Amino acid sequence: MKKVTNSQICLGLILLLAFLVRVWGVGFGLPAKHFIDEEGQIYGALYAAYSRLQPVRFMYASFVPYLLLAEYGTVFIIGKISGIYLAPFDFLVAYIRDPSNLFLLGRLTMVVAGTLSVWLIWKIGKKFYSKTSGLVAAGFLAIIFLHVKESHYVKQDVISTLFILMSFYLALLSVETKRLQQYLFTGVTLALAVSAKYQTLLIAPVLFIHYYLTRKKPSLSQSVVLGVGFVLTMLLLNPYFVLAPKKVIDGTLAEFAIAKTAYPELLQGHPVWWWFVFQHLPQGLGTVLFGASIWGSLVCVGRGIKNRKYLLIPLLPVVFLLTVDQWSQFPSARYAVMLLPFLALAAAIGLEFIFSFLPRHKARSLFMFGAILLVSMESGIRDVKFDYLLTRPDTRYLSQQWIESHIPLGTKILVESTVRPEYGANVNTPLTLSTSANDKRLNEAQSRGESGLYLQALKKANLGKVGYDIVATGRVDVLLDVFTSEKTLMENADYYVSSEVDYLVLSSWSVKPDMKPEFMQSVGRHYDLIAKFRPTYEFPDDPHLVKMDYAVLDRVSFWGKPVIFGPVIDIYKKRT
Repeated sequence: MKKVTNSQICLGLILLLAFLVRVWGVGFGLPAKHFIDEEGQIYGALYAAYSRLQPVRFMYASFVPYLLLAEYGTVFIIGKISGIYLAPFDFLVAYIRDPSNLFLLGRLTMVVAGTLSVWLIWKIGKKFYSKTSGLVAAGFLAIIFLHVKESHYVKQDVISTLFILMSFYLALLSVETKRLQQYLFTGVTLALAVSAKYQTLLIAPVLFIHYYLTRKKPSLSQSVVLGVGFVLTMLLLNPYFVLAPKKVIDGTLAEFAIAKTAYPELLQGHPVWWWFVFQHLPQGLGTVLFGASIWGSLVCVGRGIKNRKYLLIPLLPVVFLLTVDQWSQFPSARYAVMLLPFLALAAAIGLEFIFSFLPRHKARSLFMFGAILLVSMESGIRDVKFDYLLTRPDTRYLSQQWIESHIPLGTKILVESTVRPEYGANVNTPLTLSTSANDKRLNEAQSRGESGLYLQALKKANLGKVGYDIVATGRVDVLLDVFTSEKTLMENADYYVSSEVDYLVLSSWSVKPDMKPEFMQSVGRHYDLIAKFRPTYEFPDDPHLVKMDYAVLDRVSFWGKPVIFGPVIDIYKKRT
């Protein structure tokens, strides 16, 4: 029997740790939907099933919805064989009634992808750099907070990063073996990465520079095989590039134009790269680990003079920072997920370089182990605190219970941050649409020539539940036309009084940067605050969406009073 080495034991423990910190809290919020981007991916999968694989929005890559569609299709087939679902409509009703199973399946997929990324950065480090750097890099990536956090969501970033690592590994391998199959698989995995998230196309120039720096450029046949693997995989995963190219181009350009101007308040006068260099990366990795990655990148540049493959490690972060302002005006921390394995590997190489000056002795290993703990401690503590918060009672659930036990069925209620009455709020109290309000919405949809399939399924799913006449709006001071999406900024709450809106449910996570003070003053004249639900630690913004407030996260304690998570929710009742 082959003896298990200490390195293999360490790797096994690292992978177990990586899995545990990602799977802990993975059921957060359910059966409510607390992250709108997740809901978009799952809706995209269901829409693709209904519309012959056509994406909901062409701006977003199709791989994740298609992957979810394959998983959900398997669930449906098993359910149909066992008699749970007689038709696809029954599957839709079951999802609306309780989406937990589909959300968990998608989230667990990302947990696995995140854990596999840890294994793959170990593989890259061990094979192409050193055993120590591979193991240490895996340990760092296992607990880097931003990677752990994003592995909890049904999103593209973690799985696209896995494919980036695959293409990086295969590109390095192809130079050594020169086998055509390595070039083919490099093209395939590159296409998988891009099909999961278009921004990961940034890895393409890195791979090109890799071949150039090693002075072992692919031959014509190798280049053709790589290109064929990329193009065929892209077309397979993005069929509408061929079936409806004009629709893809027009839809993508239109959405990119909106995205470039939609969130100027988030930039606060800084370029996008500034947010990653001074906020998202130092906070997402931890200050010490980020510093170690910068030091390690310098070491890689120094070593790259003799061994060019070291230059590849800091290359993707450099390309990202040089180009990010050209393709995004949205400084979302999750865009940096693709950089994290490379920064982890750079930090590992930097630490190994420092300790190479010490004589080989048991004390050297102990010192290095202590240094690794010190470097990664900040991220590790934040992992535990974040996962802990995800398992705590939420103000959205508590306020839902209160409303359903204190406010009569069918009452007209405005719920802030509700996109449409039939869709539950993500950053506010998720309430059920009453049967009469559902019928009204269904009749309106069918009068416009729409099938109203979702509303039909919603009506069946909500039978027997406490429902309300929900008024939808993104923010309380904005009047939203749910049919045209036209928005009107209001100066006072008189409209709600005249429209006989009995209750207002407001959330602190609803973004209101230009709200006029006079509006809330008018709310106070017409409505009384009758209930308030406060979390133990008040995050000013939704920590799932754009950025985490690390100052608040660092204050989280496991001792003392019971912890409640979520936004501050205020419930107002109209004066009689």
